[in-house]
Amino acid sequence: MRLHHLGVQAFGPFGGHEEVDFDALHDAGLFLLSGPTGAGKTSLLDAVCFALYGQVPGVRDERTLRSQHAKPGLAPVVELELTVRGRRLRLRRTAEWERPKRRGEGTTVERASVSLTELRGSEEHHVSSRAQEVGHEIGLLLGMTASQFQQVAMLPQGRFQQFLLADSEERQTVLTKLFGTQRFGAIEEWIADHSRVVARRAAQLRAEAEVRLHSLADRAGVAPPATPTSALTAETAQTWRDWASDVCAGLRDGHTRSTADVDQARARLADTRRGREEADTWASWWSRREAAATRAREAAAGQDALEEAHRQLAAHAAARALRPLLDDHALTSTELVAALTAAQTPASELASQLAAAEAECEALTSRLSVLDAAVPVAAEIESTEEQAAEAASVLIDLRAELADVEEQCAELPALIADAERAVREAEGAVAEAPRLAEGVAAAERAAAAARAVPELHAAHEAAGERVRRAQETDLAALDHLRAVVEARLRGMAAELASALTDDAPCAVCGSTTHPEPAQPAPDGHVGADDHEAAEEARERTSAALGHAREAYDETAAALTAARLAAGGISPEGADEALEGLRRELASVEAIRASLPQLRAEAERITTRLTTTRTRRSELIAQVEQHRAVAARAAAEAAEARSRLGSLLQGDTGRDPDGSLLDLAGALRAEQQRVGGVLGRTRTRIDALRSAQAAVTAHERTAALLADPLAEAGFADADAARAALLTDDQARDLRARVQAVEDMAAEAAAVLREPPPDELTSPDPGDAATAALRLAEARSTVLAAEEAAQQAERVHATAADRWQAAQQLAARLDDAITDWLPAAAEHQHADGLTRLVRGTSADNRLQMRLSAYVLATRLDQVVDAANVRLARMRDRRFLLRRTDRAASRRTRAGLDLEVLDQWTGVARAPSSLSGGETFVVSLTLALGLADVIAQETGGVELETLFIDEGFGMLDADTLDDVLDRLDELRAGGRSVGVVSHVSEMRARIPVQVRVEKTRSGSRVMSPHDLDRSRTPS
Repeated sequence: MRLHHLGVQAFGPFGGHEEVDFDALHDAGLFLLSGPTGAGKTSLLDAVCFALYGQVPGVRDERTLRSQHAKPGLAPVVELELTVRGRRLRLRRTAEWERPKRRGEGTTVERASVSLTELRGSEEHHVSSRAQEVGHEIGLLLGMTASQFQQVAMLPQGRFQQFLLADSEERQTVLTKLFGTQRFGAIEEWIADHSRVVARRAAQLRAEAEVRLHSLADRAGVAPPATPTSALTAETAQTWRDWASDVCAGLRDGHTRSTADVDQARARLADTRRGREEADTWASWWSRREAAATRAREAAAGQDALEEAHRQLAAHAAARALRPLLDDHALTSTELVAALTAAQTPASELASQLAAAEAECEALTSRLSVLDAAVPVAAEIESTEEQAAEAASVLIDLRAELADVEEQCAELPALIADAERAVREAEGAVAEAPRLAEGVAAAERAAAAARAVPELHAAHEAAGERVRRAQETDLAALDHLRAVVEARLRGMAAELASALTDDAPCAVCGSTTHPEPAQPAPDGHVGADDHEAAEEARERTSAALGHAREAYDETAAALTAARLAAGGISPEGADEALEGLRRELASVEAIRASLPQLRAEAERITTRLTTTRTRRSELIAQVEQHRAVAARAAAEAAEARSRLGSLLQGDTGRDPDGSLLDLAGALRAEQQRVGGVLGRTRTRIDALRSAQAAVTAHERTAALLADPLAEAGFADADAARAALLTDDQARDLRARVQAVEDMAAEAAAVLREPPPDELTSPDPGDAATAALRLAEARSTVLAAEEAAQQAERVHATAADRWQAAQQLAARLDDAITDWLPAAAEHQHADGLTRLVRGTSADNRLQMRLSAYVLATRLDQVVDAANVRLARMRDRRFLLRRTDRAASRRTRAGLDLEVLDQWTGVARAPSSLSGGETFVVSLTLALGLADVIAQETGGVELETLFIDEGFGMLDADTLDDVLDRLDELRAGGRSVGVVSHVSEMRARIPVQVRVEKTRSGSRVMSPHDLDRSRTPS
């Protein structure tokens, strides 16, 4: 990057328009920005940074960049022309400012703006006017952020010393921001996340394999093999597979044996069943013969009863044919007897009794009509009084329950608040569980790291000592090489002079005369072999130094990682903190277990309050309802009593203390009695009239029955009635007759059956022997059936176990097949995680990846700074990184120390004097700029600025610093030094001066300065 032209307007201390022509300064290589304090020298650097990135170094706000000396309508503008990566660009930026309103009074805010233009010869190509696009384009071209550019291209006033004097934490922040090493931390997190994902998958597959292993063991009824506590190995997997194969083979053999046992039991059962069938046939044949003989004897013994039954059935048939005549004769006999009995009372007496009964019946009917009307009213009174009493009783109970419910409604809100508070406290405690778990894991890592710190510290100190000795050897070899080079350069002239001859032109100047040819050095000639040997020796010492530094870096990384992980605490303190966190985590887990119960209790109390309030509303409504019912019932009872009194005023025969219902009942009974007397009297009168008719009818039926009785063989009508049977009696008698006859016929048929001749077993000879043989056969069959069932159960169990074991073994093999690659992947991912986090044995430095990268970058910066420090005149100081922390509160691994080569003692940077601090800080800043430029893509920075700090240097040191700056200029860079020191004005001829006036600062170019020095 090369700056060409800078223009500022109303910016900072510059009230008008000022310009700086950097092209005119590049030829000199080193130029000075001078001027009094506060004139605006640093503001020119701010303008360059603002043009590129839209921001200025430090804490100044971009909205306050407008000059206070500017005229009201003049906008704050910065315009910069530069060349970067072969492209010439013009950047124009305006800062946010308040301009006067175009109409009316007051001001309005004018937003910041930017414009990027590419200059192609005489043409201008507009690139963009959007701040985001311009920032992206500049970032791509320069390859640096604003903070990196400020650290690389312009070393701001006093700030480049901060990096040397910063503590480890501040230096880490700066390096992380400058080198963008956040990606390495992200890599660590991604690897850790990936390892956790792989670990979860491996754990799931392992759990699945173990479940299938134990399922197979449970199904087979054997003990499972041992389960490894570490990751699954191929040997363990093969052991599990061999065990599963052996289990399946054993179950297969058991299934084969059970199949043979089942076949044998089934054959034995078939033989016993055939024997039982033959025994059952013989026992059945002899049992039927015994039963037939018994029935035959019974039939013979009942022959007389059979003949009597035939006789009864014949008499019944004859009497049944005479039943209509017998029924008529019986009816007329009954009517005759009744008529004669009823006709015994005289007719006159019957008439008197009839008149008295009719009068009494009429009086009773009249009185009952009054009572019938009064009884419902009395019942209504009793009912309403019962309703009132019942409502009053219920009202008492409801009021008592309502008082209890009111008390609960007052108490439950407090209980709910307590329960909810307990839930909130438990939830708050449970929310800390992830943090505590992470704390426990971090404490475990810190404890392990704290125990490793002493050993690593000793190894690091030894490595540092080896580096120091290697540096001394390397510096000696470097000095020897420089001496050889200088001697050879001095000897080259003598080599050329030795080849000169008179009248022959010189190869250097072309002259044919050689008045004073160079003479060889008195200490001898240094040739190419000597130079090559010195270079080889320097290479060997440099390689040895590199190896020593690598070992030093490894121990530093390991020690830094351990100290970072330990957090600066002792092993005892780490163990104590770990135990405390574990106890706290266990307490939180106990609270987590009780949280569901606390939530359920809070919900139960809330539900109870809602139910209680609902019940209170229901009770209030019921109290009002029953109070209204009681009042209404009392009013209805009073009205009914009034009506009852009106109805009973004319009933003088009523007992005032008696019940109306009882009185009505008595009157009805008396009415029924009188009615009965009246009816009987009327019946007797009618009987006198019908007696004669009954006598006549009886004589007629007797005449009709006489001849049929004689023909049927009955002596009289009573004998015929005695022979009659009911339908059920006749049916039962005929059934008994038929049963006896059938039994005799069946017995005879059974007794005629021959014995079975198709059986192989011998005839038992009698029924008892046959029954005994059958019982024995049945017992044998039962035993055989039990044995066969047991064999089949054993066979079914063996078959089921064998089939299930085969399936489970196949599933176990699949699970192991899935688990093996997952376990290997987990082992690889876990090893990589521990490697990048510095906890792996493979990571000899025991340093996290991000810390290692920063330490490596810092070593590169230190090496670049030491190159310039080694060229200083006194060669006194060298920088080096140390793993020792400056204090217990700072992080180790990124601290710097200054090695005083005069005394061999390493010093803290803060112990340097002001001038020494400036020199070391400047070389460190320039080294940092070199490394950042290389890191960001190697953009060549042709323009650099160094702001102040030269006033504290003595003359010799200032000469050394200017020599180092001349080296930068010799490398093609243009270096601008910002200083108000008068000695700098004398040493640097090319200057840009900033003058401070009442109307704002002005920039005077080298041409203006020359004119001001010329006498008028």
